[in-house]
Amino acid sequence: MKKSIFLSLFFVMALQIYAQNDPVAYYINKCISLLGNNVPEGFQRMNRTGYKNDEDIILMTENGTVVLSMFGTTFDRNNEAAEFNALFYDYFESNNWNFHISRRDGDIYIKNGIYAIITNPSRRDDGLIVTMIAFSRNVNNF
Repeated sequence: MKKSIFLSLFFVMALQIYAQNDPVAYYINKCISLLGNNVPEGFQRMNRTGYKNDEDIILMTENGTVVLSMFGTTFDRNNEAAEFNALFYDYFESNNWNFHISRRDGDIYIKNGIYAIITNPSRRDDGLIVTMIAFSRNVNNF
C-alpha cells in the first residue's frame, strides 16, 4: 500500500516537473497570456510599439495593449532552425491546433480564436538565421 502511494506521488510530481520544464509549452502559454493586456513589468521598450524582455519575448502593442506576442531565436545553420520549428509543429498538432494556411513567410495555426505563425527561417544581415513563433487574435497582425 505504501509503495503504491509513493509511486503515485512520484508520477504526479514527475508530470508536474516535466510540464513546468517544457520550454515549448512555457513560451506558448506565456505569449498567449500576454495578448490583450497592458505591457507587464520586466519588458524594455524597443521602439514606439515594441517591447522585449530578458526571455526574448517580443510584444507589439496598439494603444498600450498587446496585440502580438512572439518568441524567436537565432541559429548558425538552417537545419538547427528547422529543428526548432519542428518542436512547435509537433506541439500544435499534438494539442488540437488547426492548420489554417501556409504563406510565404510561414505556416499559420488557430485554436480558440488565437492565431499562431511558425515563421520560415531567414538569414539576417549579420549572417545568423532567425525564426520566430508569433501569436495574435488577428491573423492580419502577422
